[in-house]
Amino acid sequence: MSNFGPKNERLLYHSIEGVSLTEIHQRVQQNAASLNVKPSAELLEVVDTLFRHYQENTENDQCQDVHCDVRFLDQAFAHKGGGKYLEELFPTGQGVIRTIHALAGFPQLEMDIDKGFGTAF
Repeated sequence: MSNFGPKNERLLYHSIEGVSLTEIHQRVQQNAASLNVKPSAELLEVVDTLFRHYQENTENDQCQDVHCDVRFLDQAFAHKGGGKYLEELFPTGQGVIRTIHALAGFPQLEMDIDKGFGTAF
């Protein structure tokens, strides 16, 4: 599933439009147990950072794939250890962005799954 649905509808943008951080925190609290994630202040800081990033960038289609967001979070939290820090906060084995989307109720991003992974003969 990509950001873009029928007629280039921006699914991610519409999923965050008019949503508050309070509502995002409530979603995270509700979904955390099913993903075996502890909704700590540090975890919520990462979710908040990505949510604000989406608010600033999805309207004009700057973030269309998961790779863009992984790099953004890695840089935003480089002072705490970057990717290693994020993987420790989100130890689901599904990746940081996919876990945040599941926690916050966001749709999947374009290129969330690499269909070309592996070797072609």
